Amino acid sequence: MMGRNSRPRVPAGNAGGQQRVVTFKVAADVAAFLDGMPNKSDFIRKALLSALLEPCPVCHGKGSVPRSLRLDLQRLFQKHQFVPCSFCGYEFPLGSERSHKSESDRERLRQYLGGGDFYCNDCFSKTETCADCGERVAHPRMHGHRRKHRKRR
Repeated sequence: MMGRNSRPRVPAGNAGGQQRVVTFKVAADVAAFLDGMPNKSDFIRKALLSALLEPCPVCHGKGSVPRSLRLDLQRLFQKHQFVPCSFCGYEFPLGSERSHKSESDRERLRQYLGGGDFYCNDCFSKTETCADCGERVAHPRMHGHRRKHRKRR
């Protein structure tokens, strides 16, 4: 026999396929407002999730995290210097990047510390070396980068 607290937990977003009906009391004017909505259940679900979750500080709000985790992540970010990848935009701890030992990691960091763009390891593999200045540039941005050199001449 399973106790009340021993039921399997279903993650938010109905990942397990199970749904339950939840009822609660509201003022008459709120009920009238909800009754006028085309899909009040969807509205209530989204409102509850937005009240429980906050924008993720790591991915700048592309995702959501519980409030307690957001505070922990913010504290972590305040302790470390983070640098955003010039291509994907995700931020990486500079201290950890300095500890990487491969030649491509050293080249990525040398470029950034020399005043150039910073690329994470994944995006650095999508770069090519500019024949004019020697800087590594993400392939989709190389055309615009070369255009800058032509304007300077």
